[in-house]
Amino acid sequence: MTSSKKRESMNQLVREWKDGGLSQAKYAAQHNLTLAKFRYWIKKSKAPAVEEQ
Repeated sequence: MTSSKKRESMNQLVREWKDGGLSQAKYAAQHNLTLAKFRYWIKKSKAPAVEEQ
């Protein structure tokens, strides 16, 4: 999976989590992610996107 596809996939998970009602821990567990990795993507999704060359 390319980095841009992975980023979009993780951003989709973050959007779904925000729209749902689950805690970060429960949502991460349901999607087989560590809580640390999920929190990393939540934080990263808030940063402005940087264009890759």
